[in-house]
Amino acid sequence: MNGPYAIFMHARRMGGFGWRRVACPYLPIAHGPTHAGISISAGMTFFLAAAAFAPIVGGRAAGGGEAEFTAGTPAVIAEGDLLARPRAAFGSGVYLVAWQEGWPGLNGTADIVAVRLEAGSLKPPDAAPIKVCGAPESQSLPAVAAGADAFLVVWQDFRNGKDYDVRGAVVDAKTGKIRVPDFEIAARPRNQARPAAAWTGRHFAVVWQEARGRDAYGIAGVRVSAEGRVLDAEPILYAETGHSPTVRASAGKLLVAWSDGQTASGCMADAETGKPIKNVGAKGKMNTRCPNDISLADDGQGNFMAVSARESFPNPWGWPGPGAVLCSRVNADGSAPEENVNYGYYLSDVCGRRVPNVVDTATWGNTDRWHAGAPGGFKGTADGMWPYGKPAVAWDGKGTWLFAWVKGKILPDKLNLADYEIWLRGMDAKSLAVTLKDRKLAGGVGNEAKNPAIEAGPAGEFLLVYESVQAGGKMRIEAVGLRAK
Repeated sequence: MNGPYAIFMHARRMGGFGWRRVACPYLPIAHGPTHAGISISAGMTFFLAAAAFAPIVGGRAAGGGEAEFTAGTPAVIAEGDLLARPRAAFGSGVYLVAWQEGWPGLNGTADIVAVRLEAGSLKPPDAAPIKVCGAPESQSLPAVAAGADAFLVVWQDFRNGKDYDVRGAVVDAKTGKIRVPDFEIAARPRNQARPAAAWTGRHFAVVWQEARGRDAYGIAGVRVSAEGRVLDAEPILYAETGHSPTVRASAGKLLVAWSDGQTASGCMADAETGKPIKNVGAKGKMNTRCPNDISLADDGQGNFMAVSARESFPNPWGWPGPGAVLCSRVNADGSAPEENVNYGYYLSDVCGRRVPNVVDTATWGNTDRWHAGAPGGFKGTADGMWPYGKPAVAWDGKGTWLFAWVKGKILPDKLNLADYEIWLRGMDAKSLAVTLKDRKLAGGVGNEAKNPAIEAGPAGEFLLVYESVQAGGKMRIEAVGLRAK
């Protein structure tokens, strides 16, 4: 089975506005946007409010310094009936933020839309959003990369009505015009889906998951020129099994990362040829407990940081384990320091934060352990919150990794989540000590916030974008500017 129906027939509506992921042998999707009872609008409101900046001060790191940032108030980029999955890239003095607009399921009409935002002011220089692709059927799950005074936007495309292909378009960074319209990147039999892209300095690297058997996906990719020309006659195979890939380039190397369902995995590749060089670490694993929704950043010197989530939901007896967000380093030589970290029985060392790479975790009822199967059942978490959904990461240029992630409030039924929020933390690159204390940036009651992406701009500036749902049901793409002091 292929296409959107193979995704959505395996999902059920949960609290908040996300889909809870359940077993799906056809096309693994960690979560997709929806909102009950929405009619699909042909248009949207497009505006960006001015943002005042307030300080965020870090905590003292062991053997290190503090990180200090100012954060703008959340500003609205677009508003409509169904807007989701914002992704951003920075180049030539502007950010490009792309998202999907419309229903992406069977008989859907989702399109890919984007806006440019000027660095510094974060104001849109264009009078209206850029319609990147408005082809028939659905286009969804965009990703963006910047290079050569242009942006490559890629997405999964269902216009053939049978299965997904990967397509892209090149947007001119200086004018906002479509330089290369809607072109084919991968259109083999069955699904090629969930693409990601990176700029290597000479061309773009695009990766995706593709069907390699009835119940199996693998990871493949190609190089794409700045003129929109696919440079490889046959896709490069990075993994026989895996899904939901991402890619990042730094200092002549590519890190291709993906989930194999149990672990966050990856390989190093040559940025010039795109060919794999070696698996990360000794076994190709970045961590063994947080496999979902991987995001990558790099320090410009060939060192990478991955952040990923455990997308468990609360359970009456706690059997799925705690929701958690872990970070995992991949050094320039391909070593992965967190590959063999022991996270404890029932993840007790994650819950107690006794391993340094825990960004956030649910902790059962004011203890530092996880009591799966305890008599009396799940009694809630210490703070009533539960990490869930895609995290994001960026490099501040001074020795701190910035992490943005999602937490939801546990509802009284102790099964579902609502009132999702986005939080920010900074961690030292060498020790993983906290240099910027956890701070809520967006979301909560009446304005749920999920699916963040964080992009570094000019020195000391960052753009956080995310999707949100208002109390009345309207969906927004919102942004927060961050500046290092």
